[in-house]
Amino acid sequence: MPKTARGLILAYFWISLGGLLLHIRLHPPLENIYNWAPTAVAALNTFVLPFMFARPSTAAWAWLAAVATVIFGSVGMAWHWLVAWPGPWNLDAFLLRSTLPDIVILWGKLPLAWAIVRLVRPHEETRGRTRCET
Repeated sequence: MPKTARGLILAYFWISLGGLLLHIRLHPPLENIYNWAPTAVAALNTFVLPFMFARPSTAAWAWLAAVATVIFGSVGMAWHWLVAWPGPWNLDAFLLRSTLPDIVILWGKLPLAWAIVRLVRPHEETRGRTRCET
């Protein structure tokens, strides 16, 4: 595996760990049973997916899992914000006092995950093409 991929996997781990710790601080799993599912998904992103990204045979599955967790996390955070929003609707509230900044950080993991897959599995791009097409 290229050193660049190791660095990106480490970056993915640190971003995921930050999200996990932030989520545990904001929504402690011991306070409410509904906080267990997002915490478990964040733990999966932090402690399982980096190892999956490190192996070419499981990197594509890690990418799919990352996409699914980013989508579910975004929907969950947006729903939580909409249900709990007490104030008026304005641009400041939408940009700075919503979960939008958290969602943007979460979506930043996808290009990182894609770059890891492209480095770990560099020859995937040419599969399925004939010699004349390449």
